[in-house]
Amino acid sequence: MAVEQHIAGLNAALAMTPENDILHAEVTMTTVTKMTLVLPSRETGDLAGEARGEAYMAALEDVPSWAVQEAMRKWHRSECGPKHDYKWQPMPSTLRELALTEAYRVKGTRRRLNDLLIAEPLLEFSPEHEAAMKARVEKYLSARSA
Repeated sequence: MAVEQHIAGLNAALAMTPENDILHAEVTMTTVTKMTLVLPSRETGDLAGEARGEAYMAALEDVPSWAVQEAMRKWHRSECGPKHDYKWQPMPSTLRELALTEAYRVKGTRRRLNDLLIAEPLLEFSPEHEAAMKARVEKYLSARSA
């Protein structure tokens, strides 16, 4: 029951996306807005800023807001790998990729817990039973080869 409750909690966390809930849309927008205030962009101008915001929201609409926050936390700490230039804002597709990586970690945990729920118990046989079954198999195989 505890595993099922944990899986339900993970499912709820994975559903915290802008497309599912206005609150999570606001959280994602706040995260993106803070990022744009802290990190410079390679483009400039008001129009570029508005279009950039729309591009981020389009890229992140199906990504949990907490995953976007965690991706930005790692970006600010330069923990997203050496291929990135952390002095600039990540591109919308890059932020999406980083945030999905965070969500995939939770999905992996959920998958392992689901596997645990559907696992079959290990059947252990006594040595006497194993010996009897081996004898039956040997008898069957010898009868077929004769």
